[in-house]
Amino acid sequence: MLYKPTTGANQAAAVIHEPFLTTLDIPICNAKITNFKGTGGIFFIDPAKPSILYPLTARHILFHSDKEIETKPYRFSNSTGAPHRNVILLDEAAFKNCLKNIKAAIGAKNVIINQLNKCLALADKIEDKNNAIIEQKAIQLKVDKANEAIKAFKKLLADVIRDWREEENCVIGHIILSPPISLNYGNNGFTND
Repeated sequence: MLYKPTTGANQAAAVIHEPFLTTLDIPICNAKITNFKGTGGIFFIDPAKPSILYPLTARHILFHSDKEIETKPYRFSNSTGAPHRNVILLDEAAFKNCLKNIKAAIGAKNVIINQLNKCLALADKIEDKNNAIIEQKAIQLKVDKANEAIKAFKKLLADVIRDWREEENCVIGHIILSPPISLNYGNNGFTND
């Protein structure tokens, strides 16, 4: 299940923003052909099934052979016995990249904390004790915020590993409907995809 969108106050929001949230342009691909990737552009609901969120994407992202891409409309129906054409959120390479980004964010905050600790040591040497205390409090506030961010990033890392490590957990649904691509569409000869 995709995570709910976060607020800007959430320290982990900058790291996880697209891959795991129900936001625009989530990265998707056909579960059987993961080297062709695209995005789920917008989401919509069917009033008859309001609990299901449907992403919209171009056909060429999920259908790849020349026969599949142009000729027949695709409509999934349980009554036909056709297998699901699963859509996944992350392939293995994208998952590893997301983990790398989260770990890099933790590392960056650790670098900031090291720098701030050096500043704390320098603030200790300020002759005017009132100014020293004011400076130390301001620096300590920044250290505390960086530590909070690290805690949030570590929780996020654990959640992502728990929720998305297994490929079957990355299946976010299956193709329901896909009209064929129309070439030379409209007055200007565009491709309707």
